[in-house]
Amino acid sequence: MSDLADRTRSSRSRLVPRSRSARGTRLGRAWRNCPTDKRGQLAVLTDEGFAALAAAAPDHVSAVRQYVIDPLTPEQVTQLDEIGRAIVASLEADPP
Repeated sequence: MSDLADRTRSSRSRLVPRSRSARGTRLGRAWRNCPTDKRGQLAVLTDEGFAALAAAAPDHVSAVRQYVIDPLTPEQVTQLDEIGRAIVASLEADPP
């Protein structure tokens, strides 16, 4: 959970639901104790959560293409790629 919080520039407390059994299950996640840190927990995508993710993926990809990619010229797509790579490199060089 700490790694996920770091990557999303959030806090563990914002990611861990108050009621893990109710909220976590509803979101398709299960909670496991971290084997290397007794204080830590791992969020694990359940089969139900993976099915929901797989079901949502085609519509998500279609919407991203329609609203983000298709309106751009080929040159702008190249620029978007370069911008995205610069952002990722910055995050990797200076982790939260």
